[in-house]
This record gives sequence, C-alpha cells and structure tokens, in this order.
Amino acid sequence: GATIANLAGGVFDVQSDATLAYIGFGNGITFANTGLFKKTAGSGVFTFNAGTFDNPGTVSVRSGTFALNASGTSTGGRFEVDAGSTLSFGANYNFDGATLAGPGQTTIASSALFFNGATTTLSGWLQLAKNSALLGASTLEVTGKLDWIGGAMAQTGLTKIAVGGELLLFGA
Repeated sequence: GATIANLAGGVFDVQSDATLAYIGFGNGITFANTGLFKKTAGSGVFTFNAGTFDNPGTVSVRSGTFALNASGTSTGGRFEVDAGSTLSFGANYNFDGATLAGPGQTTIASSALFFNGATTTLSGWLQLAKNSALLGASTLEVTGKLDWIGGAMAQTGLTKIAVGGELLLFGA
C-alpha cells in the first residue's frame, strides 16, 4: 500500500470535515506522522479510515472532531485536543510513552487502547465508553481526567491516578 509521510518539521493541516478512506485497491494507506498533523477548520468530523496511522509526532485537534478509525502506534508521540474539540479512537491503537493532552475530549468508541513499553501520560480528558477497553502491560498515568463510562480495564497494566488526576466512575 501507499504511504503518506509527514516528516519532522512538516505540517499536514486538515481544513475540512471529510473522510480519508481506503477504497479497496492494494493494502490501504500508511500515514506516518513524525511532524505536525492538525485539524484546524470545520466544526464537524474528519474521519481517517484508510489503513494505518502511526504517530511519533504530534496530532493537534483544534476544531471539530478527528475520528481516527484506523489502527496504529504512537511511540513517544503527542495527541493534543483543544477545548470544544474531540479526538475519537474507533479502532485498536497502541501507545508506548505517548501523551494525551488538552482540555478537549478524547473518546474510545468500540475499540481498545493498548499501553505497552514506556509510561503514557493522560494530562487531558479521556472517556472510556461501552464496548471499549484499556489494555496492555504498561502504565497509564492520569494527571488529567478519566471518565470510565463503560468498557473494561484488563491485562497486567497499571492505571495510576496521580496527584491532581481524576477517575470518575459512571454506570447503571
């Protein structure tokens, strides 16, 4: 399959509410972000479901919603979500020493986030929804806010609520 490589120092700026999709030719797209991937315009949803999205760089959601419906890995990468914006994981995704930051909302929708390797820091706001999971053998350190609405935390990993962090448990 094809690769889109946003190199260190590069900027990939999404300025619309559209979908980047795999349409069945070849093996799908690999998006390799070592630079800055940002959504800066449109109050609706930009959806990526074209293959694999790897992020050792920075993803910044400044407007609307970025629906990441593709698997991938973030090793040392950063996901920033501005107030009033949303980052939604709709496919299984792997974290190794990454950071989830910002006052905006990050959701896990019918998928799993895997934490392996180095500690991943949640300084933003994450919602674990029904039919979703936090999995892995590493540590998720919550210095921000984790809303556990449904789903599961499993395997041998550690979810650590740091000083100033919050875990809110919801449910029927």
